[in-house]
Amino acid sequence: MQRQIKNVRRSIKQRRNIKHIRKKKHEHPLTTNFVDEHEKQGDVQLYPPHTLSSKGKQSFISFPLLKGILALFLFGSTFIMFKTNMLQAVAPKDWIEDQLTKEFPFATVNAWYYEKFGRPLAFNPQVNDVATDDSANTLPVLGKVSEPFHVNGQGIKISPTEVTPVKAWQDGIVIFSGNDRTTKKTVIIQHADQSETSYGYLSTNDVHLYQYVAAGQVIGMFHPGEEYRDIYFSIEKDDSYIDPIQVMQVDER
Repeated sequence: MQRQIKNVRRSIKQRRNIKHIRKKKHEHPLTTNFVDEHEKQGDVQLYPPHTLSSKGKQSFISFPLLKGILALFLFGSTFIMFKTNMLQAVAPKDWIEDQLTKEFPFATVNAWYYEKFGRPLAFNPQVNDVATDDSANTLPVLGKVSEPFHVNGQGIKISPTEVTPVKAWQDGIVIFSGNDRTTKKTVIIQHADQSETSYGYLSTNDVHLYQYVAAGQVIGMFHPGEEYRDIYFSIEKDDSYIDPIQVMQVDER
């Protein structure tokens, strides 16, 4: 009798455990009931009932943002460098100032382009009419040297006796064509060796900025006696002036 009672109790306990397990299997999370109610009303589920794991998120810095940060860093470093009086900053400051004030080597690039492709590089869309003669590498005008180099240490003055064209000393790119405070109507030409020649006190400027000119090409006219009696001519290289008489043929008339 006692054994039968124990068997009954054991079977009752087993049935309760089975019911408990089945009940757990049929239970639904709150989010599912919530979604089911919305689906019954015809709503569309736009978002999943669970959130994404933070492990799937990847943080990164875009390339434009990185460039902006780098530019800001360089600007700040340069600003601090120019505001400080540290001896270590003297050499970098001088280098930066030199790079910012130095003219871009247009003529050097043009010479490389000409060597590779056989024609001048058009810095300006206007077509250049190049006319040369045998007077290249001579003084830009025919006349007497009225003021030698040692007088001012920068250039010479030439006095033509008649109306005469002013010609380029060597091939190059025009980097200035306009009115200079000292030499008035002036043309400055940059050459492939990074030297520059200056032609001042012209009566007319016949070339434009960034135009390619060949050696011996007419860049302007000079009318003696109208305003000035002399043409100014100088050669500058590596921030130093060179006596033109020492590097070119002098053909006086």
